[in-house]
Amino acid sequence: MRRRLVVSSLVTTFVAIVLFAAPLAVVIHVVLLRDADAGLERAALRLAGALDPAGLAGSARAAVARDVAGRSAGVRLAVYGPDGRLVAGEGPATTPLLSLDDPWPRQSDAAGSRVVEIPVEERGVVVALVRAAEPTTAVRVRTVQSVLGLAALGLLVLGLTALVARRLSVRVSAPIQDLTTATRALAEGVFAVDVRRTGIPELDEAAAALTATGERLGTLLEREAGFADDATHQLRTPLTGLRLAVEAALAGPDRALRAGLGTVSEATDRLVVVVDDLVSLRRPAGSRTGDPQARPLAPEALGRMAGSRWAAAYARADRPLDVLVAARSAGTTAAEAAVRQALDALLDNALTHGRGAVTVTVRDAHGAVAVDVADEGDTARLPSAELFRRGVTTAGGRGIGLALARSLVAAEGGRLELTSREPTRFTLLLPGATAPDSPAPTGEPA
Repeated sequence: MRRRLVVSSLVTTFVAIVLFAAPLAVVIHVVLLRDADAGLERAALRLAGALDPAGLAGSARAAVARDVAGRSAGVRLAVYGPDGRLVAGEGPATTPLLSLDDPWPRQSDAAGSRVVEIPVEERGVVVALVRAAEPTTAVRVRTVQSVLGLAALGLLVLGLTALVARRLSVRVSAPIQDLTTATRALAEGVFAVDVRRTGIPELDEAAAALTATGERLGTLLEREAGFADDATHQLRTPLTGLRLAVEAALAGPDRALRAGLGTVSEATDRLVVVVDDLVSLRRPAGSRTGDPQARPLAPEALGRMAGSRWAAAYARADRPLDVLVAARSAGTTAAEAAVRQALDALLDNALTHGRGAVTVTVRDAHGAVAVDVADEGDTARLPSAELFRRGVTTAGGRGIGLALARSLVAAEGGRLELTSREPTRFTLLLPGATAPDSPAPTGEPA
């Protein structure tokens, strides 16, 4: 590529030089011809001024002999008498005379020479003719010298063009090579590409687009890779409850069987919701636009989401669960599936690893909607960052739930933070929705 850029630059420059130099050479030749004629005219006028019409032959010979400058410049001078015959100097033996009515100086080409002739008059009568001649080869030599100078200048321009083209080709081809390398890396599964910026807008835009593509592909594949673990974690709790309910029903009397079948039905419903949510959340957030789940969630809906789904589980564990809705806003624009799964992870974590009563509070938080999930336990022995890392839990387990909840909320533009260690309180901050008529706070348990 570099070689093609250099060659194309040189060819373009060469064509431009030829198109410019060819007419310039013609102009230079015409200018040199006019300059030669002007020099011949000056030499002829100088000789004519030195002539004495009374003693034409003697004065002509003396004047021609004294004109050393003209001879040294290659100019041949001649003086002709009133009869047109050569009196002194170098030239043909005869030449036609000029009358005072004829335009002068008379210019012509004769026998390979450039000729200028002017008349010498005395009292209105032409008494002599002065002739100055120079070989046309002298003009050609000066023209060739000028053209050679142009050619040398053209070669210099070509050399400079080659240097500049080489530097430009390096500047252009290097980032293109970087783009090619980054593209190959993407094809091989390396998505953390970062193409250096060059200051060339078009290439920088391509580099930024390629970097963004790599980041998006990496995020999508990471999402796909974590889907199995997330699904396993979210399905484990209802499957465990389903298994225990079936075992209890099989081991007990008919009344226990009916109660167990009710628990099985409840767990089955929860499994269906979990599967639907996971399938919905598997798609990128932008592709869920227009989904009913993407409509704003009212604060009351958030409270019901926590209370109705977990009331039975907490009742079986003999743990109090209180849900308070104190928000005045229109709710949140976060996807219902993401919020539901995040709340499930927090409530499951509080039920499994927390202690005492659990309180869920939905409140306003400066343009956002905050959902606090608090219990009477503590997390003082673990750093905050460790709590949200996969593989770490407050008290055993696989440690996916909190990490999953944080990633789901972050994908919707929100945050999940540990806001109190003792007692333990986690806070979901969800993006707020605006509406003309905001619902009034209930302050009642959902």
